[in-house]
Amino acid sequence: MEFFVFLNLFKKFNKNLELYYFLNHFFGFNLGFSYYVCLKQGFSPFMKLLYLDNRDLYLIFMEFNFFYCYFIELKNFKKLKIDFLKQIYSIKGYNHSFFLPVRGQRTKNNSRTRKKYHIT
Repeated sequence: MEFFVFLNLFKKFNKNLELYYFLNHFFGFNLGFSYYVCLKQGFSPFMKLLYLDNRDLYLIFMEFNFFYCYFIELKNFKKLKIDFLKQIYSIKGYNHSFFLPVRGQRTKNNSRTRKKYHIT
């Protein structure tokens, strides 16, 4: 996401929201992480959006953009590892393919949730 897109979306939010609450709803990270980013950038987490200018918003946006890209890369890496296990026909890859427990748990009586909801 580009900063100008972020700025246009920011204008639609209520300006009386607290900063960490806005970051939680806009970026989707939990409240604790939003609180941490506010403190790291030198802002009070309880500051109202009304008092922020474009420079402040840019600093916050760049911080969240860095973490967002980092998390996306980790998710892709995890998916590539699972695909590799499937490709070499390992037991773990087989279990991932058929939604079975991967780490050696029993399947006769247990793992009903993983089988029912196809949790990967």
